[in-house]
Amino acid sequence: MNSAFQQILDAWNDNESPSEIYHMILDFITTYKDEIKNQDLANDILKRMEDNDSTNDIVEDVIYGDVYEDLRNEFPR
Repeated sequence: MNSAFQQILDAWNDNESPSEIYHMILDFITTYKDEIKNQDLANDILKRMEDNDSTNDIVEDVIYGDVYEDLRNEFPR
């Protein structure tokens, strides 16, 4: 699970498109939904996706935003 999350961060560092990273985040959450400890944050991301929040905003928040810091800390690099 840590390596899958690291792939999202690596994609960001490699300047992959926000759309590609968005789908990686969606795949990560749906694949590891039952294993993610911080369910509230994972559900918040999914809700934002369902509500059609800006792709860029979601990606940036997951990668470095304060709101998802606890989620990022769950997956040590």
